[in-house]
Parts: sequence; C-alpha cells; structure tokens
Amino acid sequence: MKSDIWRLSAMALLMGGLAAVITLGPIEASPAKFLTAEGVYVISPDVIDPGVTTCPGGPCDPKSPVHIRGQVFEMTGSLQGDAGSLFGPSAIIRMNCNLDSLLTGPCWGTFEWNLPGEGKWKGVWNGKFDLLNYTGSYHSIGHGQGGCLEGLKFTMDSVMPGGPYANSSVKVLDPGGR
Repeated sequence: MKSDIWRLSAMALLMGGLAAVITLGPIEASPAKFLTAEGVYVISPDVIDPGVTTCPGGPCDPKSPVHIRGQVFEMTGSLQGDAGSLFGPSAIIRMNCNLDSLLTGPCWGTFEWNLPGEGKWKGVWNGKFDLLNYTGSYHSIGHGQGGCLEGLKFTMDSVMPGGPYANSSVKVLDPGGR
C-alpha cells in the first residue's frame, strides 16, 4: 500500500513538472558576446629556460628524433581590435615537443599572459611545427584571472609563416555579456 502511494506521488510530481515545462515553452538564452582582435607576436631570441632536450633511443645525431621538455621563452607584440586592450604586450610560454630528425612535429604547453594592473590569462596551447624553417600553426585556449579578465575565456589561432613570429587571431567570450 505504501509503495502504491509512493508511486502515485512520484507520478503526480513528474506530471506536474512536465506540465510546467510544456506551459513555459522553450527557454531562450541570450546570445554570447564575442570580442575579436588580430596581431603579430614575435618570439624573443633570449630563452628564459632551455628546459631539457633529449634524443630518445640513444645519443643525439642528425638522424635522431628530438624531445624538448619545459623550454620557457617570451613572446612580445600587440593585438588590434575590440579585444586588443584585454591582452598585455608579452606572454611567457612553456613548450614541450616531440620532433623527428628534421625538427618537425607536435608541440604543446602552457602560457601566462599578464595584463598589467588588471589580471592575467592562463591557458594551454598545441600545434605542429617545422622548427628549422619557423613554420607551423597552433591553437590556444585561455581563462582570465583577476580584474577585468575574471570569468572571460579566449581562443586563439596562430600561424608562423616562416620567421620567429606568429600571426594571431583571437576570439574572447564574455559569458556575462559585459
């Protein structure tokens, strides 16, 4: 008897919830707000930390694959557009790579990009590179921390066309629509 009352109560609650959803109709979300910017960032020739470079399988020679772990360097530049003011003039990049003997292959890592007096972006990136010819492309995802960056997210697509610089396109999502 108690189980029948429990089932009837649960069914009534479920039917009431369905009636509320049907009555309310679809819930419309406000569109997300995106800010964009484009620019060029140059890789500093001064490496902050060379990290560890190894050649798996034995001593390094011209035919060896190369692994790089924990190399740290700086990129400097600027972005123009409605999101440009949200990015500082430099970012610290930590890089790891698994390269073939021609120094081509996947690289990935983390970054920290300060906006002086406001906060910073922290995130991850990954891509494929030819380090001998400074070519490649990579994708970055970052989250804002502190000040006007708190709660913001961005994606960046970058291409290195043949030099120690990257042409970058940024899209910032403001989930609060600010």
